[in-house]
Amino acid sequence: MTFQRTLQAICARVVNRLAAESALGRYANIANGPGFAQTLARVVTELRSAKLRPDALSGVAPDFLPLVEAYEANLGEDGFTDWAGLLTIATDAVMSEGFTHRLIGLPTILLDVPVTSGAELDLLRAFGPRIPDLLFFTPAADERTLARVQAALPMEVINLDEAKPDAASANAAAGALARLQRHLFKETSNPAKLADDDEVFISSAPGEERECVEIARRVLALARDGVLFHEIAVVLRSPEQYRATLEEVFDRAGIPPHFARGSRRPDPVGRTFYVLLSCAAGGCRRAAWPNICRLGRFRTPRPKAGRLKRFREVNAG
Repeated sequence: MTFQRTLQAICARVVNRLAAESALGRYANIANGPGFAQTLARVVTELRSAKLRPDALSGVAPDFLPLVEAYEANLGEDGFTDWAGLLTIATDAVMSEGFTHRLIGLPTILLDVPVTSGAELDLLRAFGPRIPDLLFFTPAADERTLARVQAALPMEVINLDEAKPDAASANAAAGALARLQRHLFKETSNPAKLADDDEVFISSAPGEERECVEIARRVLALARDGVLFHEIAVVLRSPEQYRATLEEVFDRAGIPPHFARGSRRPDPVGRTFYVLLSCAAGGCRRAAWPNICRLGRFRTPRPKAGRLKRFREVNAG
């Protein structure tokens, strides 16, 4: 069960308990609706994230106050917490004396982290002074986050759109790809038209199979222009939906693909290479290398000094 579904289940139990006690007030007529528990979980979480005390609702929404109080009571009874409670726990931990963590005291970059609530702002306010160098990136359109960060931390604000780039940066930003990255989400920007080049290519397809066909055509076009296959990469957002189709299309097009799902540690290639070195140093028969590499295990005997010395000399050469 996911985190959000757990909170919705707690809200459903709160509604049922208050309905049995006739304590829902004005919400009694809609409490049996299919989306009431989900809406209650979302609203209560937003109120708690805004650091709004329950007694502040007494004069605005008195019938909603019992729901909030019952929700918080159920969280405490069952040992659960929501996003607002998790932020509060993290803030208290950072502000406590003697708190240490391997990331505390290191230069930190926050890349496009929206600060949407008071609880998130409190965590940033507690975490910021313990960081020697903090670089905070935010889109220019997110004025709310920018204003909150400026109010919480004494930071120098630099607008990258207005800053004058140096010669190297200006040359790098002159290409079609860099201009696309800069102006894609700007509603008011009107960049000058560039000369047609092949740096950015946009295509649209009605489905996954046709999209994979277009990708294969693009790969073949790059290969005809002299780009090697191992210099071409296809990044998939949903590999579980595209991999089988892309593999079939590449096979029909005669493109030799290599599929990798992110980085893995330890990498099996490095482990195999280590096993081969261990085999050579230990005097293992070459005929047994395939089986050893497939299993990825080798009990390294202690090699003789002369043999190990010759092995090191060969590798050094």
